[in-house]
Amino acid sequence: MGVILIAGLTQLVATPAQAASEPNPVTELQSALIRGNGVNIASTAKVDHGRGLYYTLNLNGMVGFGPQGEIASDTSQRLQFSKATKSALKELDMAEDAPWKRRP
Repeated sequence: MGVILIAGLTQLVATPAQAASEPNPVTELQSALIRGNGVNIASTAKVDHGRGLYYTLNLNGMVGFGPQGEIASDTSQRLQFSKATKSALKELDMAEDAPWKRRP
């Protein structure tokens, strides 16, 4: 009984890991958006409709900032469909072969 009581008190006294302060993402982003600097960006989004039907969108690039805000950007996007999504689109005559081929 004493062991259970001591273990319970230890949990009350110990600082939980969640209580550690984490950096604020908004503050971190604002500190990176400085006039005359560029920021590299990378983003991936996956939309899953279930039953193997999904697509993934990747975004990579750079954004430059000037006195008035964003002044330049160079980004590229890549959209990838699952095999099940490609075949479903072809069955519905909503797909052509050309968009599935890699292009510059």
